[in-house]
Amino acid sequence: MAIKCLEVSRLERVVKMLKAKWESLNEREQRLVGIGGTALLVAIFYWGLWQPLGDSMARSQKLLQKQQATNNWAKEAVVKLKSSSGTSQNGASLSQIINSTARRFNVQIGRMNPKGDQLNLLVEEIVFNDLLKWIAHLEQSQGVKIINLDVSELEQPGKVRVSRLLLEKS
Repeated sequence: MAIKCLEVSRLERVVKMLKAKWESLNEREQRLVGIGGTALLVAIFYWGLWQPLGDSMARSQKLLQKQQATNNWAKEAVVKLKSSSGTSQNGASLSQIINSTARRFNVQIGRMNPKGDQLNLLVEEIVFNDLLKWIAHLEQSQGVKIINLDVSELEQPGKVRVSRLLLEKS
């Protein structure tokens, strides 16, 4: 409390000094100080606030345009990939697709049970990131849809057991 009182009293003294100084100036000097102070406030507003905001908006616009261009490129690439990879194994059965991609991604399938148009898999042990890469490849490149996925964590860090992976060819 005492510190705030000291600060307030100092501020009051400064204000009184400035007021006394202002009153000691003649009218012409007061106008000059007023105009100079106004110009200083305008300059502070422009270079301290307005210009940085404008620059920031310009940078944001450029970044947005780059991201939109990247997004458009990615959409076109996905369309090209889907159209080109959809024909590679279009005639292959779901189990053939799973077997060939499992070999490519080093996935050890423990059990494979066909159920009509669907295929139920069991994978004993796999690195989680490898599982994600394999599933992404199946969905994006092979036209396989994931219907159900049951995963449980193993004691080894990063490894999982897939007790049920239900797939369907789309």
